[in-house]
Amino acid sequence: MGDLKTNMNRIFIIILGCFLCISCQKTIDTKQIYTHKVWLHRANDIAKAQKFQYKYEGLEIDVYFDDSLHSFIIKHDFGNPQKDATNPGYEISQWADSLSNIENIGLWLDFKNLSDSNKNAALKKLIELRKQYNLKGKIYVESNNFNCLPIFVDEDFAVSYYIPYFSLPLDSIKENRIATEINQAIHQTGITTISGYDYQYEFMKKHFPSLRKLLWVTSFEELQQEKGLTILKQDTLVDILLLADK
Repeated sequence: MGDLKTNMNRIFIIILGCFLCISCQKTIDTKQIYTHKVWLHRANDIAKAQKFQYKYEGLEIDVYFDDSLHSFIIKHDFGNPQKDATNPGYEISQWADSLSNIENIGLWLDFKNLSDSNKNAALKKLIELRKQYNLKGKIYVESNNFNCLPIFVDEDFAVSYYIPYFSLPLDSIKENRIATEINQAIHQTGITTISGYDYQYEFMKKHFPSLRKLLWVTSFEELQQEKGLTILKQDTLVDILLLADK
C-alpha cells in the first residue's frame, strides 16, 4: 500500500511538472508572437535609442521638418528652446547614424508639423532616408494632418491618422463630433490606419472596428502596460503598441 501511494505521488508530480512546462511554453510562445508588434515609445534621445535598439522591433520618434535644413529635427516640443531627452534637437541622420541596428528595426515618425508647404520636401527627404538606411517597408508616417498623408501612401510608406486628442470621460456630443471628423478624414483620403492613446482604444474600436490601429501607453506602470498588451493580443487589427521604457 505504501509503494502504491508513493508511485501515485510520483505520477502526480510528473503530470504536474508536464502541465507547468506546457503552461510556460505557451507563455513564451505568446510573448514571441507579439514581440514584433511592441515598439519603444519616444526614443528621441540617442542614448535611449542605443540602449533599446535590440530590445524592441521598432522605435518611435517625434520629428519636425526644418525647411532651412531640408531635413527632420527630432524634437517633441518645437517651441521649447531647452534641450533634454524629449527635445534633443538632433538632425535625423545624426540620430540614425548612431544606431548599429538601424537596418533591422522599424521607425515610427510622429510628424508634428506636416503641412501643404513642407509635405513634398519631407517626402523627398524620407525617400532618401529609406534608401540610405535600407528601411523599405519599415517606416510609419503619423500625423494629425490627414490631408497631407496620401502622397506618402503613393510612395509606399505606411501612414496613420493621429486622431483628435480627448480626455475621459467623453460625453456623447463630443464623441459623435470626433467620430464624424474622423469619418470625414477617412472618406476624403482613404486612410485605413488610425492611432491614439491606449485609453482611446474603446472609442476607436466602437466607431471604426474595421480600421487598423496603432496605440501607445505613456505610463511606466506595469498594470497599465499589461492592459495595452492584452489589447494587442486580443485585437489582430492593432498593428503596433508603443510602450514607455526607462
